[in-house]
Amino acid sequence: MLGDNLGSVEIVRRFDNFKLTREGDKRIAIEDPNGGPNPALELLLKNSDGSETTRYVFERFPGHSMPDDNLQFSYRRSIKRFSKRR
Repeated sequence: MLGDNLGSVEIVRRFDNFKLTREGDKRIAIEDPNGGPNPALELLLKNSDGSETTRYVFERFPGHSMPDDNLQFSYRRSIKRFSKRR
């Protein structure tokens, strides 16, 4: 929850290799197994007036936002496990 007047943000999906494609008039976010790494999150912004907006946050482009956005998001992954090569 962002506050009484701001609504909330939900992480809907995580992408390792984000890509936008077109199907007719719609842009669709997909996981591209053949693409290079492009880590991203799909966010659902639920506004206090009940409207919803989808936003994408990219690890490689911190601070990227839409021109009219009042919010700015960033995405940083952290290493949870690693192994030492012999």
